[in-house]
This record gives sequence, structure tokens and C-alpha cells, in this order.
Amino acid sequence: MKSRGSWRHWNEFLRSVEKPPEINLRDLIIPTMDTARYKYILNVLLSARRPLLYVGPTGTGKSAYIQEKMMREIDRDRFAAYFINFSAQTSANQTQVCIIYILFA
Repeated sequence: MKSRGSWRHWNEFLRSVEKPPEINLRDLIIPTMDTARYKYILNVLLSARRPLLYVGPTGTGKSAYIQEKMMREIDRDRFAAYFINFSAQTSANQTQVCIIYILFA
């Protein structure tokens, strides 16, 4: 059986970043192995037109990766981006109402 590819370490996907003077440091995403993995999965699933939901601990960058992709890199003719912020007080009912409003408004 012929191999179609090879394994690559996530570090190979990282590139150095210089902070542009006009960008606030808190808006800069520093490349790490985790950001490479998150972005890779995001790109693969979007290109395959598959739904995506990131879950995980607070403060790990989930929203930042997705917002960066959706606001700066996607084809606006093919995708629509909607953002819903959750907190510990967000109920399932509130989420459902928000999604229905987005879909049918």
C-alpha cells in the first residue's frame, strides 16, 4: 500500500509574529502548538462545509481563533458569521431563542 502523506509536528506549522504598531497586544494571537491545532481543524472543517463547535476551559482562545478567521479570512459570499456569547448564567432557552432569532429574523 502506497503512503499518501507523512506526519508533521505541529511546530512546523508555526511562524514567528512581529507585532505591528497599530495592533493592540491583547488582539494579537501568539502562535503555539494549540493555536496551530485549533486553526487547522477550523480550516479543514470550513473547507469541507461541516459545522463546528469549539468547547473547552475559559480563556484558552476558542473565540479569538474563530473570530479572527470569520472576520478576516472567510469568503463573505459563502459564509455568514454570527457570534453568541455565553456565561455561567446563560440558559438553554436563551440560547435557543438567540439561534432562532438569527435564523429567522
